[in-house]
Amino acid sequence: MGRWILALLAASVVVPSRAGAKEIMVRGPALTFTCPNEPSWGAVEACIKQRKWTLKIVRTVGSAKLIEINAPVNRLEGSSGETPNIAIYVQRPDKHWQLGGLFEIGLDVQYDVLDFQPLTIAHTHGFRLDVGTQQTSSITVGDVIRSTVMQLHHVLFCNGENYECSEIVPSCDALVDDKLLSSFHGQLVMTDRQVRVDGDAAFAAPACAGPQQIELGWQ
Repeated sequence: MGRWILALLAASVVVPSRAGAKEIMVRGPALTFTCPNEPSWGAVEACIKQRKWTLKIVRTVGSAKLIEINAPVNRLEGSSGETPNIAIYVQRPDKHWQLGGLFEIGLDVQYDVLDFQPLTIAHTHGFRLDVGTQQTSSITVGDVIRSTVMQLHHVLFCNGENYECSEIVPSCDALVDDKLLSSFHGQLVMTDRQVRVDGDAAFAAPACAGPQQIELGWQ
């Protein structure tokens, strides 16, 4: 299941072409076509800063670095400027640094990195990233649109080969006027190619997803 409560922020760029050839439109998160692979860590930092983005290393695990880009001064405060991202860069045997996972937070979303660990599934080595978010949204209750505070626990599984991660939400609370409207807290179950969340969905509607299942797609 994708980032069902946060809008995926896509960017686009026009790649110049040779005379007489058609221009090519590349779409995706800006980081994926700006700094996807660099020969050294210094080059990664320089590439990101060249865009006038900020960079902060959150954790280093083996050959991987977890970084925040455009992070607010306090991660528990929503951003009021550039869209913050959490990115995984992995150093390859040739010493190049490859973008190996990306989570786009979204503007005005409070968040915190809960965990970042290496993970092996079906003989493939990757990473598990846990992020908690809180965001004010809107939901229709009866015929009335109500302001709702969404508190989510996102779990992302990233294989370290590209920016795309499989995501699931095992925990969700939706509050209206500080009162619980919807809630779901499930159990994460992992198999070789699949991850699911099991649990009682009696109180999940109307704002929380309840039980979910995703295919990892790891090779």
